[in-house]
Amino acid sequence: LLELGHRDIAYIGGPAETGVSQLRLAGFRRALAEAKVEVPSANVLHCDFTSPGGHAAAAQLLEGRRPTAIFAGNDMIGFGVLRAAAERNISVPGELSVIGFDDIELSRYVYPPLTTVGQSIRELGENAAALLLSRIATPRREGAEQRIVAPRIVLRESTGPRPDLFNDYR
Repeated sequence: LLELGHRDIAYIGGPAETGVSQLRLAGFRRALAEAKVEVPSANVLHCDFTSPGGHAAAAQLLEGRRPTAIFAGNDMIGFGVLRAAAERNISVPGELSVIGFDDIELSRYVYPPLTTVGQSIRELGENAAALLLSRIATPRREGAEQRIVAPRIVLRESTGPRPDLFNDYR
């Protein structure tokens, strides 16, 4: 989104108390901070990890001064965002870019197909199994071992340049 010129980016994540929501929000904030982009508190919303949750949060967000892009905490939330935008005749990606997280199969079949952050389920499973086997082998070991699975961006049709970007050159 930053590479596409967006600077007014909102985040709609899952329940604030869940670890995955906290980590994804922290990553969102860190990326924008590194780009020297402020995130107003009004641009951070939480909901259930569901399409209805994403729809309700996006409806609230899109009624006011709307951002040019929304990062959804998972693809299901992203589907709700797409629906809320369509109900308001907001063109995606012409007026609003939307990106999800998880790269579930349905993401390629919604309209427009959802750009998303994917993770290798196979690699996640292999790491989980290895960590479990390690814990079984040394059950009294202190501390937790962590492994990071690098995400990848899956570009589809729900993201585009910031809507007014071309006006900057006129």
